[in-house]
Amino acid sequence: MRPAFAAFCCALVLASAGALPARADDAIDQMQEALKAYDKGDYATALAALDAAEALVRQKRTERWQSLLPEPLPGWQADEPQSTSISPAVLGGGTTISRSYHRGGDSVEISIVLDSPIMQGLNSLVSNPFFTNGDVKVLVINGRKATFTKSENSYQVTIANKVLVVVKGGPTVGDDALKTYLGAINFSELEKNAQ
Repeated sequence: MRPAFAAFCCALVLASAGALPARADDAIDQMQEALKAYDKGDYATALAALDAAEALVRQKRTERWQSLLPEPLPGWQADEPQSTSISPAVLGGGTTISRSYHRGGDSVEISIVLDSPIMQGLNSLVSNPFFTNGDVKVLVINGRKATFTKSENSYQVTIANKVLVVVKGGPTVGDDALKTYLGAINFSELEKNAQ
């Protein structure tokens, strides 16, 4: 049984290698702690250490996604990026990374939704012309298919059928500001991280 457990720990290390620097790291320390506990037959500690390692890797991944949110446009201010994770027990779970931007009474929020199993169903709905109406229109902006929802003053773009990017403006925000924020998003970096 040890080879399978060691392979699992190695897979965790390899899967997290892109998110972790090439130095000692808390997540790697927890994976090593799990192996030691497993070798001693202390399965409760092994599982606890693996849970801790998984949480640390997810935290690193979230920090990477937060760094991909654009800086504020000239004349705008931005809040610190936020993240929210939803348990897999609720609609399959997922993570939302967001940042709010402000200028006077105007506000724009950019959200990135990750790891949600409902993305495939949502992609089917968004791309189906049957579901577009006077409130929703599908268009191409900077070479990317986007959906604009007038009642929400928001653009939605899906990436690799795994990630949803939403740029939503307050009621006083014009379409030009929304499109400029949409253009400020580095979609090629988002695609690279979605893989």
